[in-house]
Amino acid sequence: MDEKEYIIPYSEEARKRNYHKTRKGKVIRFVVQLEVKYEGDWKEVVRYDCVHGFAHRDSCNLRGKNKKDELYLGFEDALSLADDDVDDNWEIYKLKFFKGRNAMNVMERKNTELIKEFNRYIREHPEYADSIPDNAVVVMQLEGDRKFNQWSLDLARSYAEKGQHIVYVKIKKLRPIRSRIEELEVAV
Repeated sequence: MDEKEYIIPYSEEARKRNYHKTRKGKVIRFVVQLEVKYEGDWKEVVRYDCVHGFAHRDSCNLRGKNKKDELYLGFEDALSLADDDVDDNWEIYKLKFFKGRNAMNVMERKNTELIKEFNRYIREHPEYADSIPDNAVVVMQLEGDRKFNQWSLDLARSYAEKGQHIVYVKIKKLRPIRSRIEELEVAV
């Protein structure tokens, strides 16, 4: 069984705490937490973990309000999402924390990730873009995720103007998120 915990500093006032435990190469526990320094103490801003037996994200703000969102992902994919989300958005989360607002909700985060994947796919397969009408509202749908699909559809409908097409992009399967590093060296 392998167990690791470490801290990655982003700035003097922001850091990421990372913990994961694996058994036979599978993630069985994890925590990815963004912390900011406030009045000399480190405060939790966003925490991804599986403490309650399911992958979820807790968002906190300066007023002490906490919001919990279930991720509906396996632990390995949730750990990858957590690392990427905190790496990509730590500055935004820090600003929202100090303004007393919670970070992006899970549906917004999932939608953002699917949009990024869709954009990559379209760049690699431009023939799919030809089927999208000009000025259409494009809505992401994830096979098997009814809750997200309804949220995403409601969002698209709120943006669509009368007569504007809504294009449904149904993502049937995603590969696991993996590192693109081909070679590295670690020194102590």
